[in-house]
Amino acid sequence: MTDPKQHATRRRLFAQPFSNSCITTFEPPIRRKVDLAVSKIRRDAEQGSADILKWFTFMATDVAGELSFGTSFDMLQHEQKSPYIRDLETAMMISGIRSELQPLLKLASYLPLRSLRHALAINERLNSYGHEAIQNHKAHVAAKQGPVATSLFSKFLDPKKNQELSDAEIEQEASNLIVAGSDTTAVSLTYLIWAVLRPDNSHIRERLMNEISTLPLDARGSDLGSLQYLKAVVDEALRLYGAAPGSLPRVVPIAGTILGPYHIPGDVTVSTQAFTIHRDPNIFRNPERFDPSRWENPTQEMKDAFSPFGAGSRTCIGIHLAMLELLLGTFLFFKRCPTAVLSPTTTNESMEFENYFLIVPKSHRCEIQLRQA
Repeated sequence: MTDPKQHATRRRLFAQPFSNSCITTFEPPIRRKVDLAVSKIRRDAEQGSADILKWFTFMATDVAGELSFGTSFDMLQHEQKSPYIRDLETAMMISGIRSELQPLLKLASYLPLRSLRHALAINERLNSYGHEAIQNHKAHVAAKQGPVATSLFSKFLDPKKNQELSDAEIEQEASNLIVAGSDTTAVSLTYLIWAVLRPDNSHIRERLMNEISTLPLDARGSDLGSLQYLKAVVDEALRLYGAAPGSLPRVVPIAGTILGPYHIPGDVTVSTQAFTIHRDPNIFRNPERFDPSRWENPTQEMKDAFSPFGAGSRTCIGIHLAMLELLLGTFLFFKRCPTAVLSPTTTNESMEFENYFLIVPKSHRCEIQLRQA
């Protein structure tokens, strides 16, 4: 929504469902998904190697599906990508191309190529998935037969409580959450694990392992908040490997504004990008170095520049959900796979960024193994 008043009104509607206290109530189903993903990773690694990017993508998408629609996509159980996931991946690529090459993509839409038209119709298909899921969940809520699964959108599906959003708007918001909350979390968690497992970061791994050993395997998400180094590792991964490091456009109000020493005319689009800001050597010492300890005593400049979830009134509303998944995912992975090492197939070159708005390793894999005792 480009209109600030419309956006503020919509954001207020979702402020309570996406608050930290509300997200905490969803911890049990989230933890089950994270647990299952780590179990599959350990199983595969015991048999040879495990692709953590694959399993974390299934995990994050299942979580987003359950919290959006009240039902999981069950990617973890089926152990394969559904048509929805394949469409989601295409949508991410197209959105990146669209943001940079909108005129070219518009011209391409007139080409009589079936495969191209199929790809460009991606949003309609994603919305159709959302429509079906929301209608099923709405019917389940209305019937009240047996325990009713709750979701972040449950209150909007009860006509006695919802006077604000139409079914179409609910479906759109739910579909948006799936798009925004799946690959993003999976990619950042994958890069975090990769960074910690790199041989030159063995001191980071040792310190992290020592800290998480102070809590039992069934520690709650709120308990993880006491692990300061774990939080620092997550923040450092988000600084260097936040999933959306590219340009985030904003339109200057008609009256214009002052940015630093510059006057920017009204109706001009300006952008910031976390990739550049997070690597500013004037703010972050040795910016290319993965160094969680920098967050133990961060400067105010570091705090102000840190924006993996955006900034201001448009900050990602799913920040609490993402942080819970990242903390739980890191904690449970190193608890259950303490001897994990990178596979020979996982190299610095294979983990270079491929960037279509969201980053992903150019190999589209990140394999680990378990070191023999």
